[in-house]
Amino acid sequence: MANKKIVKYKKPINIKFIKIIIFLFIIYTLILLFTYTKKGHITIYEVNNAQIADDTTWSGFIIRNEKIFKTKHAGYINYYNPAGNRVGIGDILYTIDSTGDIADYLADMDHSSAPNMEEIKNMRTIISSFREEFDFSSYNHVYDYHYDVENAIFEQSQDNLYSDLEKILKANGKSNMFHKISARRTGVISYSIDGYENVKENAVTKEHINEKSKWEKTQLREKESVEIDSPVYRLIINENWSIVVPIDNDYYEKLKDKKSVKITIKNDNNTFTVPLRLEIRPDGYYAVLTMDHFLERYCDDRFLEVEISLNSAEGLKIPNSSILEEEFYKVKREFLTRGGDGSNGFAALKYTEDGSEEFELVPISNLIYDNDYYYVRKDSLKAGDVIVKQETDIRETISAVGKLKGVYCVNDGFCKFVRIDKIYENSEYTIVNDSTPNGLSLYDHIVTDPLLLNENDFIQ
Repeated sequence: MANKKIVKYKKPINIKFIKIIIFLFIIYTLILLFTYTKKGHITIYEVNNAQIADDTTWSGFIIRNEKIFKTKHAGYINYYNPAGNRVGIGDILYTIDSTGDIADYLADMDHSSAPNMEEIKNMRTIISSFREEFDFSSYNHVYDYHYDVENAIFEQSQDNLYSDLEKILKANGKSNMFHKISARRTGVISYSIDGYENVKENAVTKEHINEKSKWEKTQLREKESVEIDSPVYRLIINENWSIVVPIDNDYYEKLKDKKSVKITIKNDNNTFTVPLRLEIRPDGYYAVLTMDHFLERYCDDRFLEVEISLNSAEGLKIPNSSILEEEFYKVKREFLTRGGDGSNGFAALKYTEDGSEEFELVPISNLIYDNDYYYVRKDSLKAGDVIVKQETDIRETISAVGKLKGVYCVNDGFCKFVRIDKIYENSEYTIVNDSTPNGLSLYDHIVTDPLLLNENDFIQ
């Protein structure tokens, strides 16, 4: 009889059983997903050091004591001072000749010199400002940029320009072929006009601000020749100037007790402090910012974006949503007792079965305190409990209640209430003191939505 090999019989896979397992797994996953979506999502925020400020930006209208000067001669005009330059009485401002030869002489003069660091810095500022403010919908930006660059180059080469020209003309016997015009008063010279030169400070309205988008200025120095009575330059003849800013009622209330404010001119981020005057006019509220410096810097501007800084503070920055308020029992600090194992707590009065007194240490793990009191959670002690001062028989009944603002710190994975002392807040964030006893520290992790949790909850 031949040997027969015996093979173990393999049962076929139970497909029905596999389907049940898969079905149960899907149900379990859906339950987890449903539970997660129903449960509030916990977000953690890392405390950082920052500065926040209550800053608001407004559009302002510049008022200056300025005058437009016109020429009494017709012909080809050449200038000898860059825009923004401060001129004195007798300084040569421009010349006019009937042939245009002066321009040829000026072109032939050697003005070549290596720019210094200040001139290079000025040119870089012009280029950077153009890049930041350029708008394809406004060709005026390109036009103004061209003028600013030309003015910067002119400023580099204008030293002794007229005296050098006069020597050349004298040498060629042509000293009398032109009219030279000198300044009749001191001031800051500009070669742009916009039609607002005669607007008075008390006449500025919100309509002037609304005209900002349509504002255009005429560059007088772009003309090669002029007619009699043509405007040729503008002179700002007083150091004092102002920015008139329309504001709303709410901001007026914030400013009404201030005599000065810190402002930042957003056009170039220049920050300084100026005197403030508030006015109530028939069409609304106005802030008038007066100053006697930086006149040359904004001599060709009419509108400025002004950021007014009311309040600011620096410290630990936290979201407003992370702050909660809790109620505690207030216990005088001298009642804190140290246990035999080194733990801190309060000696609370207890009664034994035979009615005799004894004191039991109630440990306090999270000590919150100020100069006078410890703040004890209500689940540690309760109203009416009696505590005793260490090594004395001085007793006190728990009753006083105090409220504290704080956050839930989760550095160790558990929610721990940490008291905060506010320094400043705006609509989104709060700056808190970084030296509060047992308070927050830089890089602590806190919960941004503490109402979803309780102290000692574990954060997964």
